[in-house]
Amino acid sequence: MSTIKSSTTLTTAYSVEADTTGALVIQTGATPTTAVTVSSAQVVTLANALPVASGGTGATSNSGTAFALKGANSDITALSGLTTPLSVGQGGTGATSNSGTAFALKGANADITSLSGLTTPLSVGQGGTGLATATGVLVGAGSSVSAVAAGTNGNLLTSNGTTWVSQAAAASGATGVNAITVGTSPGTWTKPASVKSIKVTVVGGGGNGGATGNPGTGARGGAGGGGGGTAMRFYSAASLPGPQPYTVGGAAGTSSFGAGPVGPISATGGSTGTAGGPTGVAGGAGGIGSGDTNIGGQGGGSGTGDQNSGVGGSSAFGGGGAGAGNAAGNAGRAYGGGGSGGGNQFGAGGSGAAGVVIIEEFY
Repeated sequence: MSTIKSSTTLTTAYSVEADTTGALVIQTGATPTTAVTVSSAQVVTLANALPVASGGTGATSNSGTAFALKGANSDITALSGLTTPLSVGQGGTGATSNSGTAFALKGANADITSLSGLTTPLSVGQGGTGLATATGVLVGAGSSVSAVAAGTNGNLLTSNGTTWVSQAAAASGATGVNAITVGTSPGTWTKPASVKSIKVTVVGGGGNGGATGNPGTGARGGAGGGGGGTAMRFYSAASLPGPQPYTVGGAAGTSSFGAGPVGPISATGGSTGTAGGPTGVAGGAGGIGSGDTNIGGQGGGSGTGDQNSGVGGSSAFGGGGAGAGNAAGNAGRAYGGGGSGGGNQFGAGGSGAAGVVIIEEFY
């Protein structure tokens, strides 16, 4: 066996090549030597690439070949031919499946049941909140989350137009009627400081009944007086700047509430019934209302041309006076009720009932 020495001891030019069988040979000129030993201190430069059969690749580079470079490289894209799983030290798991191991599959999986070892909270984008602790109600703001503290007992979570805050409930609308003023004579209503709104109802006075015609000599019953009209309106507390006057109509008189600019309302009284006559007479007209909601008074009943009188017209509260036979007329029985006409020789018709102003306060 020949040994290649250090190039400094060589006097003849040698070349090392692979022969036709793939063996490494050394030759001078055309005569090869078939056994070559290369010491570890020597460098051998091959003129031709070693074939695969001799432990080489048959190529001078890995471009276009089925071989990958040694060490870190981007040539290996899969290891589907492994028969032994990579160990943990090699970057694997040491297992052929994740069943019974401490490892979870990558991507969507059902293996991970908790993440107790996290030291950084998951962000909103990762399905978390980004918060390590939170007390109160969590409120989202795009890519972040904040906690709104509960605040005072009874507070509500409300929006201020920019964010969510815990604050006391805003004052609500009226919760019920807590006070009622029933005005039967003129007066002034003064707004309580805490009132939310009021409802005002005004009723005009009822008309008087008509007298008997020709009392004592072929008397004829008089017609009934008309019922007073009714008007109603709600006022918010803010629309009432100060004390408001009201008037209450007597028989056939007008009732009213308020002075400008609050929007006064009023209701006229019913008309007086006509005195009796031989052919019958019409009753007095009912009054009318001027407000947001208006109810006309009922007209009085007609006198019949004999001794029976007409009934008094009713207001929204009812109460017109009952018709009279051989008697004086009857007075109205409820706010704004008209009096009935007089019957037979007794002459006088019944008096119309006075109106009223009712103020309901809501708190």
